[in-house]
Amino acid sequence: MSREEMTQRVMKAIRNPYATILAHPTGRLPLAREPYAIDIKRIIDEASRSGVAIKLNAHPYRLDIDWRLCKYAKEKGVKIAIDPDAPQE
Repeated sequence: MSREEMTQRVMKAIRNPYATILAHPTGRLPLAREPYAIDIKRIIDEASRSGVAIKLNAHPYRLDIDWRLCKYAKEKGVKIAIDPDAPQE
């Protein structure tokens, strides 16, 4: 998918009235997989308009979203849900 198509796909999901949080917004895995080709600032803007939180996955093998984008999200009033993806026993 092109960057624009993928951005539109994620934005459509955020607009779903049942959506409350966007997890793994870029799909990145440091040193293993590059992030999706999306316009993350547009995604954050849409989350702000839609009242959808964005997950900051704090597991060291995910770190998604990049912590530097949290400041932008905060400026836009987007809640950040922090989750370590700890294994459940």
